[in-house]
Amino acid sequence: MPLLVLTGYPSSGKTTISERIKRFLEEKGHNLVRILDDYFDSEYEKTIEQYATKRKLTDHNNCMRSEVLRCLSADKEVFLIVDTLSYARSQRYELFTVAKNVKTTFGILFCDTNEATSSYLNEQNHNYSEDLLTDLIARYEKPNARLSGEKPLFEVIVRRGMESDLDSLPQNVDLPLDDIYESLALAKPLKNNASVAASHKISTDFVQEVDKTTQQVIKHILANQGQVGVGGFIVFPWDVEVRYQVKKVTSLPTLSRYRTQFLDMTRKNLIASGTSVTNLFVDYLKSVV
Repeated sequence: MPLLVLTGYPSSGKTTISERIKRFLEEKGHNLVRILDDYFDSEYEKTIEQYATKRKLTDHNNCMRSEVLRCLSADKEVFLIVDTLSYARSQRYELFTVAKNVKTTFGILFCDTNEATSSYLNEQNHNYSEDLLTDLIARYEKPNARLSGEKPLFEVIVRRGMESDLDSLPQNVDLPLDDIYESLALAKPLKNNASVAASHKISTDFVQEVDKTTQQVIKHILANQGQVGVGGFIVFPWDVEVRYQVKKVTSLPTLSRYRTQFLDMTRKNLIASGTSVTNLFVDYLKSVV
């Protein structure tokens, strides 16, 4: 039951590429390959307006995550391909935690295109309004193979100018099909660990501990990141085995946003109680900062 998440700009060829991967896997003998796109839920009209407002997007992402978990839990033989924008690291990390919780393999395929190509392809299928397309491109967070929740990371370049017939570019571009197959279909499942192990019941005390400790972690990072500098390590006196490497100086609003995402994951039982909250939160920050 491997999980492959496609990500990229709007209109970057993801749907065509996901269909090509599906055909390849079926030729390899996988009889149960499912593509999960934005329109899996009948409650959503076949529209991209769920990306237009934060509330609609939050509801949509919650439904998507639940559907991914349901699919992977229901059938051990399914090879699941998620064909959505998945433009935020936090979205992709949540799907990574789902894969870990059900002990399956996981990978990300990044359809790397530029704004000009995305705009051209969008003109052909008319999926997004011009304003929404521009907004989604501006919000897109490129995956990073150095982050624990974004590997293995496969990349395919879909760029205008590579082919004389741009309309057929997603159909003709080279795909790392063998690498995907070896890394997901043949590799050992991910091992569950403390940072993503699901707890069946989250106690009130643990929620309060998470709230208090995450605030403490943020204050400590803000107070020390300038002193240790980029590349330096911050040690937490109350949990000395945990270290946070400063990749860049991060502002309070940004850290607070990541904290909110982490608290949300706690409420959704994606974070286990009975473990070091400092370690869990710092590990999450390492994956998104």
